[in-house]
Amino acid sequence: MRIQKKWLVWLAIATWGLICMFGASHAVAQANHSTLRTASYGWRPFIYEEVAGGTKSVNGLDTRLANLAFSNIGYDVLYEGETSWNKLLDDLKKGKKDIIISALKHPEREAFGYYSEEFRRSVNVLFVPRGASEKYSLKNATDIMKMFQEKSFRLGVVDGYSYGQKELDAYIKDSENESKIVKADTDTELFNLLARKQVDGFLIDQIVGADISYKQQFQDIAEEYPLRISEIPYYVLFSKKSKEVTPELVQQFNASIAKLKDNGQYNKLVQQYLFPVLLGFTTGQKWYFFVELTGVISFAVSGLVMANREGYDLFGALVLAALPGVGGGVLRDIIAGRTTIGLMKAPTYMMAVIITVLVGYALIQLVGFWNDRFGKNSQLPSSTASLSTKTFGAVIELLDTLGLSTLSIIGVIVALETQSSPLWLWGPIFAAVTSAGGGIIRDMVRADPNNPSLKGSFYPIIAIIWGFIFSMFIIWYSSRLNYYPDEIFKAVMVIIAGSFITRVIAIFMSLKMPLFSYQPSPHKRNDARFQLPAYETGETGSEAGE
Repeated sequence: MRIQKKWLVWLAIATWGLICMFGASHAVAQANHSTLRTASYGWRPFIYEEVAGGTKSVNGLDTRLANLAFSNIGYDVLYEGETSWNKLLDDLKKGKKDIIISALKHPEREAFGYYSEEFRRSVNVLFVPRGASEKYSLKNATDIMKMFQEKSFRLGVVDGYSYGQKELDAYIKDSENESKIVKADTDTELFNLLARKQVDGFLIDQIVGADISYKQQFQDIAEEYPLRISEIPYYVLFSKKSKEVTPELVQQFNASIAKLKDNGQYNKLVQQYLFPVLLGFTTGQKWYFFVELTGVISFAVSGLVMANREGYDLFGALVLAALPGVGGGVLRDIIAGRTTIGLMKAPTYMMAVIITVLVGYALIQLVGFWNDRFGKNSQLPSSTASLSTKTFGAVIELLDTLGLSTLSIIGVIVALETQSSPLWLWGPIFAAVTSAGGGIIRDMVRADPNNPSLKGSFYPIIAIIWGFIFSMFIIWYSSRLNYYPDEIFKAVMVIIAGSFITRVIAIFMSLKMPLFSYQPSPHKRNDARFQLPAYETGETGSEAGE
């Protein structure tokens, strides 16, 4: 026994020694890291400051890429506050900053800096007041230059930026055009200048413009003119006056970025930072909101039909109406671990459900009162009543299908925002939970043994199929160097149309999922040995509002 205790003591001492050695080696490795100085310049979603839990930090796609790439070769990046682009560029010239993340290649800058290899591409576009695009007939960048030169077009630009086109940069710098050029310190300021009608339009990175427009509610004020002015590569710019910078460091950084692309980390960061912006720009538009709201209201109506048929009170009707439309989103957010439930940030949907319930209650009471007083003289023929019921059911099914299409996309977006990995797994799952999860919960509340979504309905499978297709598109698209909101818009439209058409086909062809239990051949179904309880057949029950 003493020998065993002795060995246990020596084992504990050895384990503690290994832990100390590992910690010391990790600390030494961290201490050996050199530091490269730079600053943020408010260019969301690529590089920007944010405050979380009272702590200020620098975030963004390009920030994370640079941090990872430099960390892998023994360097830490120190962000010394937030400044303007012009000030940061001036500090780099003087050696006060070591690097600038996300710089364009320009001949003048090569005199004081080294350029890395291209690590990302983007597109510059022109934003104009909402509805003003119809005034212009521009087919290419040459037409845009002619418009700038020949008309008194007040052009907004960020001071010190290069827009990746020699003629355009020269036009902006030409002193003769000074009266027509309005300079700002940030891209957000350009939107404010347009809102105050101090500019007729401004140049901006397409994704940055989409992000500001969507997140700061400028969509009613500004719109992107449908023409790409220039497609430009981005680099990291290294100061030649910095003591930390050498040509060898630039080569090491290039190799580190290439490694991030090879091992998939680059794609994951693109999915995390850019796709919520690109998708949000589409789902934040009014048409999408109305389509989604129509689906939620159709879910609510189907719940009211059940509440009326099964004798629920007003509160019970509200529960049955709300669960299909918003319950799936709440369940999804709980599973994904979102800090704030999406419904809490967008109360419009819950308000729409409440209004639908109140209007439905008033109509039911009104119709009941009318039938009670005048029913004998106003009865419809049975055939007409049957046709009316079928038409109502068909309309609800179609509106319900719109909800399925839009909510499936929201499910994939949440999987991206919460970094749920792998996306090909969680994207389809969240699509199904968002669109069908609320209907499942509703039928559990009703104690319905024939829960349609779990007993043969094709409804949740449609969300899974198209959620998977959309997730795979995002995974493929994120491997590219450049990303366009209009291409994402087209992909969203394909998913909506595909979900809608698939659902319509499933309804008219009465497609069902195979049940888990064995299904006998048709000629043996009447045999008592093969007959199943009614709730196991999946043949009864409504799918509307699942």
